Amino acid sequence: MKMIEAIFLMILIMAMLTINTMAVKEQNWLKFEDNNDDNAGALVLTPNPVNITYTEGKTGAKAVTFNGTQGFQVSGFNSTCSGAPSNMSFSGWFYFNSTPKQTYIFETIEVSTSQSVYALFRNPSPSNIKFHVKNADDTYNTLTINISDANFTNSWIHIAGVGGSNMKPTLWINNSIYEASSTNNNAIKPLGGLAGIAREEATNQGFLNGSIDDLRFWCNYTLTPNNVSFLYNGGSGTNNSLATGALDVLPPSLNATLNTSSISQNTVINVSGNISDNTGLSFCEIITNETGTNIIYNFTLSGTSGFCSQNLTVSLITNNVINFTIRVNDTSNNFNRTSRILTVGDNTAPVFENVSTQSKTSFTSTEIINITANVTDGSVLNFVRCTTNRTDTHTNNSLTYLGNDLWSFSSTFAIADYNIPYCYAQDSSSNEKVEPTNLSFSVSSASVSSDAIAGGGGSLVIIEKQINTTPIISYGITAYSFFVLTTPSQSLKYLKFRNIGTGDFTGKVETIGIIAPFIQSSICNIDLTSCETEKILIKSGQTGFLLLNGSFTNELGSGKAGIVRLEGNKVFDLNIVIDRPPLYDLIIVKFIDLGMPQALAILVSYTIVIGGLILVVIIVRGIYA
Repeated sequence: MKMIEAIFLMILIMAMLTINTMAVKEQNWLKFEDNNDDNAGALVLTPNPVNITYTEGKTGAKAVTFNGTQGFQVSGFNSTCSGAPSNMSFSGWFYFNSTPKQTYIFETIEVSTSQSVYALFRNPSPSNIKFHVKNADDTYNTLTINISDANFTNSWIHIAGVGGSNMKPTLWINNSIYEASSTNNNAIKPLGGLAGIAREEATNQGFLNGSIDDLRFWCNYTLTPNNVSFLYNGGSGTNNSLATGALDVLPPSLNATLNTSSISQNTVINVSGNISDNTGLSFCEIITNETGTNIIYNFTLSGTSGFCSQNLTVSLITNNVINFTIRVNDTSNNFNRTSRILTVGDNTAPVFENVSTQSKTSFTSTEIINITANVTDGSVLNFVRCTTNRTDTHTNNSLTYLGNDLWSFSSTFAIADYNIPYCYAQDSSSNEKVEPTNLSFSVSSASVSSDAIAGGGGSLVIIEKQINTTPIISYGITAYSFFVLTTPSQSLKYLKFRNIGTGDFTGKVETIGIIAPFIQSSICNIDLTSCETEKILIKSGQTGFLLLNGSFTNELGSGKAGIVRLEGNKVFDLNIVIDRPPLYDLIIVKFIDLGMPQALAILVSYTIVIGGLILVVIIVRGIYA
């Protein structure tokens, strides 16, 4: 069940990660192609008046051109950049035909006062570029860059910038960065529904004389130097990659490794990752989750390739689960991650609690001698064996599991003195235990019966009587579980058994309880050529198969339990459980009742659960960050 839950968990976690790596898109993008591309979603150009022209552009085919007498508004800005964004970024190409008057290159407009919040403008004297951000307290945080007209006129200039709460207003001019001296620690004024382009700052101050192309705005997204470099270098021609509007949205490449796939308590495990990125790396996190507790190891990265590694010592005991995760971010805040879930294995050897020969040390050659051992372990035992020695013979006897940690070997022994120096056991994790016993017993000839008859020559007839004729049917297990993912479905199982008793079993086999409509049982011979439910004969020492034929209909519901019973001269019960997926009753069945197919209901249910868990983790991490 834990493995099934882990598989479901790994499938659903990978679905959520796929969703979270979606690319960043421009909120507002004006291409100025003199067609429908001049509108961006709800944004609509509002010329006032309309005497603007389109000329050869920097990107694409065209750019919008102004003669210094008119600008225009963009309506619908608030619909795609609503409220008071924590920050805003912009990028565009600009061509100045002459030294302008005091002109807004662009401005975003406040809701209540119609004043500019984010604004880029030119001043004629002294010649400079200004970028300001208006705070909630009506103050401005301004970056001013002095320029030379000789280097700033009659050529295309790329300008990008970012500004907002808790950051310095920053501009890039032709990919050279400029930062304001102080950080803006205030909230930003809410934006209205309009933005102005190429408009005069004040009455009679003048409009833009020049061209604008490929003007973009992002709300609540901060351009990185790599983003700006991509935009700037992509604008070197008219047919370039900017036509797709792509930024650096590729996540880093991550090759994660664990030095082992098998762990146990006190195992030292190494988690490492080789990482690369097309632009630049920022950091790596190695995260372990042990039964709900996250431990995070942070590593700072730089450049386009990097490596992070951490040694960890497993402290959990057997059957606990550990999730190992590596997350990496690049400088554009794209991330990649991978996880590996391992179950803590068993490193504890089996324990012998008792080894016995029926509390006797003397037997006859006709007696069945039972060598029994009580052996406990945290997992399943592969085998238990006891060694018997006599003068000329060394024998390893394999014991059969009877249930309740009891193992037994039953047999007659030849006349001799025997010693059992040790028994040993191995579990499914290959842990072994050798248990010294130093038990001894002797076997002598059978006593003469009182019914012995003296024959003509005085010889004796010895009548041997079997003192133990009880059948014992052993499956090696006390319970068997079917896991049913969806219905209707079929499942056919063969369980090997052996009569380890000294008597024969005669009787029948039947399925009892509420599992009876779903499980049909029969007893088959070792060759599987004959299966019976009645008049069954299982001789002492005989091996066969219990056939469990499962036919699971929609009436199964959340699961069932019952027994398969061998009933005759002795009764033997095997517990049978039919399991359904975890959370079946709590969530899955609700979607099934709505008419949703079972497989889809399971996927939707676990997606909701995992999504909720991830949201809780994000909230908790945010609280304690």
